[in-house]
Amino acid sequence: MTAQAHEIDLVASYPGFELFARAAWSAPRAALFGPSGSGKSTILEAILGLRDEVRGTVRLGGRERHTLAIQARGLAWVPQDAALFPHRSVRENMLFAAAARERIDEVAAALHIGHLLGRRTTSLSGGERQRVALGRALLSGRDFLLLDEPLASLDRPLRKRVAEYLLEQSVRHSLSWLLVSHDAEEVARLAEETLLLRDGSVEAVLPTREALERAYVSALDPDG
Repeated sequence: MTAQAHEIDLVASYPGFELFARAAWSAPRAALFGPSGSGKSTILEAILGLRDEVRGTVRLGGRERHTLAIQARGLAWVPQDAALFPHRSVRENMLFAAAARERIDEVAAALHIGHLLGRRTTSLSGGERQRVALGRALLSGRDFLLLDEPLASLDRPLRKRVAEYLLEQSVRHSLSWLLVSHDAEEVARLAEETLLLRDGSVEAVLPTREALERAYVSALDPDG
């Protein structure tokens, strides 16, 4: 996959918290990594266009996104709470605004939710809900995914299988993403570059292995 320019420059002020996220990266698969409360989910929501109070610019894949309406930004979002329609079936949720409807059986099987397609989402576990939201994103036809803890509720073996499928889809369909995860192993598997966050600011953009090593040292000596 050809590397493309990605850039964010986002500023906001909240009670007790200042967001000043300025970063550029080129890898198609990247992650936001940092302590809880450092602004990771806020940045994803601002990129998507859900945070009117955030000012700044967003350029992903060489395209300006911040000037466009949410539905025109070409972004697919997998939020932590999955945000599914409770009175629709799994199939209906996955096909909502889908551009690749013909792939639903393949995607559902790969995410191990094929047997759930006829069920209402209210009966699903947290991990099942996350996979439905992920399937919806993969079927959306959008070129850039915003992934907020997408595998957090899965056990380790299933998390690895789903991560491998995501990587395969990234190559096959030229998908890029920005991932939020507290799991260093997941970040190492799914991100080539990592944006290190602390207190609302991007401290560094590094190759993921180097970024995780730096984050580990910082956790051992936060004042160092």
